[in-house]
Amino acid sequence: MDFDGNNRKLLLEGNHWSPSWSPDCQWLVFTSAGTLQIINLNGDSIRTFDGLQDLPLFSPDWSIDGKEILFSAPLTLDGGVFKMSPDFLYVKRILNPQTNNGMYAKWSPDRSMIVYEKGSQSFQSVDIFTIDTALQSEIRLTNDDKDDRDADWSPNGNLITWTSNVRIMVMNIDGTEQKVLDYGQYPSWSPKSDYIIYSFANSDFTKEVLWKIDIDGSDKTQLTF
Repeated sequence: MDFDGNNRKLLLEGNHWSPSWSPDCQWLVFTSAGTLQIINLNGDSIRTFDGLQDLPLFSPDWSIDGKEILFSAPLTLDGGVFKMSPDFLYVKRILNPQTNNGMYAKWSPDRSMIVYEKGSQSFQSVDIFTIDTALQSEIRLTNDDKDDRDADWSPNGNLITWTSNVRIMVMNIDGTEQKVLDYGQYPSWSPKSDYIIYSFANSDFTKEVLWKIDIDGSDKTQLTF
C-alpha cells in the first residue's frame, strides 16, 4: 500500500510473515510455513528457499545494498542466524546457538553489524544485543525484566527501534536514550528514518491495525481500518 494507507493490493493469500523489501522496492522476501520466499510486486513471480536440513526459517532481512539476506532458524542447535545471497546460491551461518543463541537479527545499514534478541537462564527476560559481523564485539543494549524483541536498525544508522512489553521503543545504537513512543509491536522504519510503522489495536480494540508515528512521538496516524 502507499505510505498513507491508500491503494492496498493483495500480493499473496495465506499466512505469511515478516516481509522485508529489496532495496529497489520491486521484491519482498518473507517467511511462509517455515520456508523463505521472494515475490515481485505483481505477485506473479515467487522463488522459494527451503534448504538447510529441513530447518524452519524465519525473520528474513534484506540488506540495504541488496547483497545479502539475514534469517533465523530458532530453537535448535542445528540452527542459528544465517546470511545468504538473494539468488539462494550462497548460505553461511554467522551465529551458532552453541556459542551465541541470538535470534531474529537485522542488518545495520552498512552490514558491519547486526542487532538481535537473546535470552538466557541468567537474564530476567529476552534482551537486545548488537555484534559486529566479525563476531568480536557484542554489546548488550537492554538489561531489564521486560520482554525486549523485534529490533530494527534505522536506515541512517543512528537509532534502533524495538518492542518492550508491547511498547514501541527507540534508542541510540549504544543503548542510550531509550524512550517510549507508543503501545504496539513489530516496528519498522521509514526509508528516511523519520517515522516508524507498527502494529497495534484500533481505538475500540476490535482489530489489529497499522499505525505510523514520528520518532519524537508526535503525529500518530492510523493507516489501516
